[in-house]
Amino acid sequence: MGKIKLICLAYAGGSASVYIPWNKMISSKVDLVPIEYPGRGKRAKEPLCQSIDEIVDAVYQSVISELDVEDDYILYGHSMGSLVAYELAYKLIDNGYKKALHLIFSGGKAPQRRIKKKDDHKLPLELFEDFVLQYGGKYTDQIFANEELKKYFIPILRADIKIVEEYIYQKPPYLLEPNVSILIGEDDESTTWDDIKDWNYVTKGDCQYYYFKGGHFFIQELPDQVMKEINNIVDSIETVKSI
Repeated sequence: MGKIKLICLAYAGGSASVYIPWNKMISSKVDLVPIEYPGRGKRAKEPLCQSIDEIVDAVYQSVISELDVEDDYILYGHSMGSLVAYELAYKLIDNGYKKALHLIFSGGKAPQRRIKKKDDHKLPLELFEDFVLQYGGKYTDQIFANEELKKYFIPILRADIKIVEEYIYQKPPYLLEPNVSILIGEDDESTTWDDIKDWNYVTKGDCQYYYFKGGHFFIQELPDQVMKEINNIVDSIETVKSI
């Protein structure tokens, strides 16, 4: 039996590299597959995506280069990545791939809650920096303190936040079926219970909520605890499959 592929999608401004440290902690039953968005990392020369359709299409092309039709996989996304993962789950099924064994949505509002159009991505530079800094992040202060890094990351952040802010939820023709796990930071002020409870309604499967001590970027603050939970999810899947 082949390994389960854990397809990981980053937050706004993030790249595939944010998940590389997980390789040291992940279950031997899993292949980690961090997906790079256009405009950063190894895809830095490609134009940035400007809409949810563009980024999901780009991610889909990357995923199918790593995934055979019959491969078992889990989708994981943090913050913006949770929204991309949600839309990707449908695109994979609609194109003949197996449904995911499990869906893990982390640090993000349910798609039904993303209904208020905002324009924070258009804020003047100083105000935009303040807006981004309120979410925290392990390296955000360092990035904004370095002019070269700031020049590189600001366009990426603006494009990614634009995708999230201009997302329009459309009721899908069918519900997803896999069990869903929601990971959330106890001190994440960007999401409320009302924002995350609606993840329960995206699937016919079970939906479990897991809280971690930390803010929006608890996955950076507590990677060992996050990976422990993900490894437990993998073990539970393996147990069910063996019955």
